[in-house]
Amino acid sequence: MNLDGLLKGPGGWAAVAAIIFLVLMTNACHEGGHALVAWWAGDRRESLRRRCTLNPISHFHWFLTLVLPLISLYFAGMIFGGARPVLIDRGGTGRFGMALAALAGPAGNLLCAGFLAVVLAVAVHMEWWGLSDTDRIHSPAWMILKVPIWFSLFLMCLNLLPLPGLDGGHVVGMCLPDRLQRIWYWCTPLGFLAVLAGLFYYAGYLHRWGWMDGAPPEPWPFQTLYEATSRHLDVLIKWMGTVL
Repeated sequence: MNLDGLLKGPGGWAAVAAIIFLVLMTNACHEGGHALVAWWAGDRRESLRRRCTLNPISHFHWFLTLVLPLISLYFAGMIFGGARPVLIDRGGTGRFGMALAALAGPAGNLLCAGFLAVVLAVAVHMEWWGLSDTDRIHSPAWMILKVPIWFSLFLMCLNLLPLPGLDGGHVVGMCLPDRLQRIWYWCTPLGFLAVLAGLFYYAGYLHRWGWMDGAPPEPWPFQTLYEATSRHLDVLIKWMGTVL
């Protein structure tokens, strides 16, 4: 993801601003999905109703949405962040409703990525915004749409991990007895620390700082997902060419 090259290209700042906006929209799809399903499942608090929106400002968090992405971009060379978490009342939703609300966030990311992928495929086929099937990678619109697609899929895969504090961890917690559930949620900070440690490990910083010996690892979770996104976009573009 050569954001530096995009920034130095024609209309670079506008392109980066468009990427930032669409990344914020992926956060809004995630948190809005949580809120909407929790409201449907029985949590009817007014504070939750206000989160049933795709307005990214309603989901803004000063650290997760602003500071953490800047830190991760500087140290790890990739965007990593989130939005203000949606707090759900389990007394209103029940265990099953809470689990569904937890899964609704990644589902929102999948829908967002799918929508943007279809827009990108149609744009390539119709040759909008300087895109074409033979020379699409040189158009700023390719990166403007591709980076949010990757980020949305990354958020989905990350949050499905069964770690305390993540959406997959909430599903695990809803399957545990009350006593084990309290212990599980007590470990929530450890889940977030594990995610940050994994980020810095695969970015190679634990080796560069001398905390681990040996050669830095290949950043396979990020690179593999990015390459898989590119391959599936190519397949979708070819399929759109046959349909349209």
